[in-house]
Amino acid sequence: MPRGFDPQAYVAQLVFAPAEDGESVPVSLLYKRGAKVDGSAPLFITGYGAYGYAAEASFATNRFSLVDRGFVFAIAHVRGAPTKAGVGTRTESSARSRTHSAISSSPSAF
Repeated sequence: MPRGFDPQAYVAQLVFAPAEDGESVPVSLLYKRGAKVDGSAPLFITGYGAYGYAAEASFATNRFSLVDRGFVFAIAHVRGAPTKAGVGTRTESSARSRTHSAISSSPSAF
């Protein structure tokens, strides 16, 4: 744990973003306690899910540089990842495109 780190100053939350096909995409959020998560804060979103590998939520000190400046840090756990395995029958690139589109069009959900 980095010196001076106060875990009570932050919120980690799991939300679900609706995809165009009706499925939900789990998204891990990290933000500073008291930050607005109504779509007005800047959002840094990342994610990967293909070939049985996913970008997983984990502790990384470099994320706090953004979060401490008011950003919401998000990791989308997209299709192709083990947590969403077997969902849908689209090709991987189509699923990525649709998931990105659904998240981009719903910023107020974050």
